[in-house]
Amino acid sequence: MRFKKTITSSLLILTSLTFLSLSSSCNKNRENNDVINISLISPWMEDENKPEQIRKSFESKLQAIIGNKVKIKVSYSSDDYLVNLQNINKGVVDLAFVSHSSFENYISENQDKSNRIKPIIQTLTKSFKYDTDNFIYVDGTENDKIISNAKLQSELFNEKRYSEWDYPWNGSVYEYFYDDKLVDFQRGIIWISGTDEVRQKIIKAWNEKDWKTFRSFGIVHGSADSGSKYLLPEKLLKKHFNKNDNAFSSLASEITNHSNYFINGKTKDMLKNNHFHICFDNEGSYSWTQNTKDNINKYTPLNNEKMEILALTDPLQYNIGVVNINKVNSEIQNLIVSSLIQLYTSKQDDWGKTVGFYGYAKYK
Repeated sequence: MRFKKTITSSLLILTSLTFLSLSSSCNKNRENNDVINISLISPWMEDENKPEQIRKSFESKLQAIIGNKVKIKVSYSSDDYLVNLQNINKGVVDLAFVSHSSFENYISENQDKSNRIKPIIQTLTKSFKYDTDNFIYVDGTENDKIISNAKLQSELFNEKRYSEWDYPWNGSVYEYFYDDKLVDFQRGIIWISGTDEVRQKIIKAWNEKDWKTFRSFGIVHGSADSGSKYLLPEKLLKKHFNKNDNAFSSLASEITNHSNYFINGKTKDMLKNNHFHICFDNEGSYSWTQNTKDNINKYTPLNNEKMEILALTDPLQYNIGVVNINKVNSEIQNLIVSSLIQLYTSKQDDWGKTVGFYGYAKYK
């Protein structure tokens, strides 16, 4: 009788421990999925109080669509793509929006990152006027869309002096420069600036594929990990300047061997310096830069000079939303994607348009 009671007691203890262990495990798994931490890019606006209002609104509306499956927590944790990718990799953040080029560079470092970090959302943006199609470089002549459409964008930009722009400003952009069509790509551009004579010489060097002469007019570029200000222009130059005795190799090589012709900077560095007449930039950067006193020098050439867009680069996939698949399971991934799509189709997304995201699609 005592033996039977001992066995029964032991079984009860074992059952209780097993139940507690399973409960603890279930609670742990549930806790891991209870909160989805989303890192947003800070809105592009002057009003310092508005971003927090937008964050709260975005969080509240997304939560309402998702329901009680998970709790949504939204923050502006970082605007740095690399930091966001590192946070995703560590599991500090569950969803972040990064550039496609930064994602490709980051996962190329090792296979573990590639297996862990997954794109689930493709952001969409309004196309710029004269750039609604996904065209690419053909031959760089005047009939090539990267040249002809760049000319049309230049004419639009130069209709009025930048300091005199009175186009409606919606708090983030001048909508005058946009088309209503949504696209999933972005581009870089190549600006040229100077007197009529200087610009004609640059164009002549381009048309003749004379890299050495083209380079001699001085080039302002971005950091080596910038898609629009470095990687895309580099690919374009490599396609275009391909003469055997006068070919472009790479920006890294050119900057090392001919450093006097290159400077890491922005448009204002081209406009204030007569040694640099060519600049790599984001397409339409002026459209989200209000012509305030502090910004005038970014798009105002010296007297008797003019700036124009020589060429558009090939397209690059627009920003993507990425997750750590070890933390966010496929069910929650699909829920997040469908909820974001519903948020924008129901016109409730107050955040996206402040950073150039006008829609979302499932990443393919």
